Amino acid sequence: MKDLLEDLLFSGISELFCQFAHDIKNSKTTILLTAPPDIIGVLSLAPLEASLLDANISYRRRFTKKPNEYGPSINITNSDESSGPFLDSNTNSLFLSDLIVDGLTGTFGNSKKGPLTTISQAHALAQKICPSSPRLRKLRPWILSGNWLDDSLDNTYDPVFSKLKDILKNEGSIRIV
Repeated sequence: MKDLLEDLLFSGISELFCQFAHDIKNSKTTILLTAPPDIIGVLSLAPLEASLLDANISYRRRFTKKPNEYGPSINITNSDESSGPFLDSNTNSLFLSDLIVDGLTGTFGNSKKGPLTTISQAHALAQKICPSSPRLRKLRPWILSGNWLDDSLDNTYDPVFSKLKDILKNEGSIRIV
């Protein structure tokens, strides 16, 4: 599997995810995963749980609309602001929310923007936690589900979806016929 955090899509969050993954792997405490009780919450937690299981890191899961304020935790939030992920260093809690990023470059050199969803961010973080996770490998094609569920594919061209699809196709995770 290609390391997602090496791609330009994830350049704004890669340092944060690398540091947080390092902290989780070296911590001996149980991590709490929280997400809203909806399809996006479930699809965001699935890759995180897969990597934590394969890395033998203990965790608890909670579906709630209110994120955990105590750490260590990974919290999936439904933010309409597209503010992106941030780390509360006091509690070692990571909050994931959608982020608008440059997806592809247009013919005239202009940047095409799209949403980097919590689902794709969760896949990138999960891969950093356990890069050789067999469970995560099986879930890999689901990285596209965040953009499927987002309104951007209904309204217009989604460059982030196209970029992620190309990554999966090139590494052999999906086949387009």
